[in-house]
Amino acid sequence: MSIINNKFFVLGSNFEGSDDPLRQILSAYWIQKDEDISFAGELALDDEGFINRGNSAKFIIEKQELIDGEIEVDSGFIYRYPIIYQEIIIRDRSPYGGPTGMTVAYQTFLDEIDKIKDQDPVIFEDYAFSLDTPIVYPSSHDNQSKLEGDVDFIYNYGLESYESTIAPTDFDESTILNYYDYFERKQGIKVAKYGGLPKVWRADHKDPLDDSNPAVSKLNVTTKLEDPLYLEEQPSQQNYFITSEDYESAMNLRDSEIDTDGNSIFPFCAKVEFTSPATCAIKTIKYDSASGEKGVKQVRVCDEIQKTITGTNLCTPITSYCSDLLAPGGVSDYFDKKAFNNNTLIPEYADALQTLFDEIYTIESNTLNLVDIFLMVNNLYNQESVNATPPTKGYYRDGSDETYMAKGDEDFKNLVAGALEIFLGEVEEKSYENVRTYTDILNGTPSYESDIVFYKISKFDASADGDGAIPLQNIWIPGNSGTSDKIVNYIDFQVKYGKRYTYKVYAYKFVIGTKYIYQIEDIVEAVEEEGDDTTAPKVPDDLSPFDEGMDRPKKIVDREEELPSNSGRGDGSHGDK
Repeated sequence: MSIINNKFFVLGSNFEGSDDPLRQILSAYWIQKDEDISFAGELALDDEGFINRGNSAKFIIEKQELIDGEIEVDSGFIYRYPIIYQEIIIRDRSPYGGPTGMTVAYQTFLDEIDKIKDQDPVIFEDYAFSLDTPIVYPSSHDNQSKLEGDVDFIYNYGLESYESTIAPTDFDESTILNYYDYFERKQGIKVAKYGGLPKVWRADHKDPLDDSNPAVSKLNVTTKLEDPLYLEEQPSQQNYFITSEDYESAMNLRDSEIDTDGNSIFPFCAKVEFTSPATCAIKTIKYDSASGEKGVKQVRVCDEIQKTITGTNLCTPITSYCSDLLAPGGVSDYFDKKAFNNNTLIPEYADALQTLFDEIYTIESNTLNLVDIFLMVNNLYNQESVNATPPTKGYYRDGSDETYMAKGDEDFKNLVAGALEIFLGEVEEKSYENVRTYTDILNGTPSYESDIVFYKISKFDASADGDGAIPLQNIWIPGNSGTSDKIVNYIDFQVKYGKRYTYKVYAYKFVIGTKYIYQIEDIVEAVEEEGDDTTAPKVPDDLSPFDEGMDRPKKIVDREEELPSNSGRGDGSHGDK
């Protein structure tokens, strides 16, 4: 029976305790419970419709109002994001609460509240999301993981001069001829930059480097690879991008390893393969073609955010932006590094023969990068550099080595501006649909999360792999990649013979987190005083998703629409990551 290793991630600051003192008092944080990460306590409605916490506190929501925060960035885009103001009264859960009948538990609760009520308001954040991952077994015996990955090194024939040329340690693997470029790049032809559909490409497997000998063959390849001058002319590709539009075509090149004479074309390569855990639903639909043919077919129905990113001209600009931002030298103002805790399964040998395994649950800590979506959109539109020395790039079906950050390129703006506007609309819609109240957070309601929007395959020198190791190369592919059986493949020809490599696969998701702030107005012991009106706390500018130097909300207006029906989900203020 196959096993899914579902990792549930929560902020480290809200695990086994909380930086939020009120959450700490109420035990409203995540804990390790049995074989999973669970919420320490849950809010529940009593017979009177009040929210109860344990044996002491009863929550009464006096007022809840949804308002709009509005930001107009210098790109001209306007983004509205939801703010929920909640006025909450907490009183003794006991029906005999009050000065004469207060329970011991509630008195203890009041004592704790009294210690924090005069503290200055602090902005807190909350994230909680999941990801299906493989179980990493030390051998192929008894492998129970439903999601698997493998690297197969293939050696077809020897090519001594080529192997000698690329063998030195100072020869950069990312300058070795790329398998996909060999088939698809046509020299001297400019194609649309920045991830747009290419104007010209070759999909007929003709040799793009030798028009006099159009058929790709072992002879063509060996002739080029044995020419040291040719190898020295290849551009570096520290990051290589395959867009959603091109992925299926790139995967079809798996069938192009044999020439017309039956010879293996390339001397050696590595094949990286893994199962995609993408959660796009398979849906059966009826179709009626123009030719009159009717029938049913299965299609993948993906999350709207994933579709918007991978199905438009945004796929390469966004992945290319992330590659710049998260590389050494990236501007730290545009992303956050945060500590998360997650559960995971690790295998242990179950027998002396080491052929059977037991899967053991454990908790691990990881530092994750949160890329600010709003700043990304603004930077993409304005073509702002986010790294003084960005890594080199290569694009499938793109002969240009220019970056997408070229200042003043109007073609790029025309190509991407419309897609960015659609994307912001999707983000706004998801924000209003999935905003969480403070009581939602106190009850452990997870954040909204999309399907996987893209993968990064990082290649490391196996001898140098470890904490702090810098990858030799990163390959970026869309999250809706994979064949019908969800198998993702990449052929890596940019390797050296006899050298060992480690490949790590990273998944990127869109997650709506929550920023919130509160203040304790007073401690009221008499029940009859609980209904007194209080003044709503001022929402500070710091709750804007933008950092210093960015526009603040232009206005805050009343929103006439009814609150969302899904448990009144809303909350202080939030920033999307």
